[in-house]
Amino acid sequence: MTNWALICDFDGTITLKDVGDVVLTYFKAVTKQEIRDSYNSDVDMAKWMKTTFMRLTATPKEIEKHLLKTVLIRKGFKDIIKFCDKNKIPLEIVSGGLDLYSEPLFKKWNLHVKSFFGKAKFTKNGYKTNYSYLNGGSLDDFKKARVKFHQTRKRKVVFCGDATTDLKAAMIADKVYATKKLLSLCKSKKVETSWLRTFCDVQKFIIRSS
Repeated sequence: MTNWALICDFDGTITLKDVGDVVLTYFKAVTKQEIRDSYNSDVDMAKWMKTTFMRLTATPKEIEKHLLKTVLIRKGFKDIIKFCDKNKIPLEIVSGGLDLYSEPLFKKWNLHVKSFFGKAKFTKNGYKTNYSYLNGGSLDDFKKARVKFHQTRKRKVVFCGDATTDLKAAMIADKVYATKKLLSLCKSKKVETSWLRTFCDVQKFIIRSS
């Protein structure tokens, strides 16, 4: 039997849209061009989130109300949580997103998963964000480190992601499911990748490969 671990990005991977982008654009804290530019490979995502969320004046309640109406979960994720729990497969969400929006969505969807998110505090000067788990490093390197963590414990790792910050982790993972920007990046880097349609496909792969 192969021992597997599953590591997933959140925004645009577990959710169908990038939730941070949804919040920032809906409440007019950024322009669409700034969102596009944020996916460039030279952008430090943690710093970008800190800067842009400082501009946000909507209250947590206003943000939650909008998200609960608009953000959808990718098919099969709830089932794969149960599958991993039943089969003792470590499952982690490793994200540059914020507890500001992950917590109300987790509550709505009744998700209980080991997760790494930034923390956001609402102040009169916008949201102050903190990524203590990065210890001053980059999000890209942290995601890669989580893959290595499980590999050094004799597990093979399935990694699921969608963005530039997921590339380093994808390049060393044993199996990659990608969508959006990460899918095209993996193809250009000749990283063997499957398209992430639903988490049902991921679950079937783990069953076949165990």
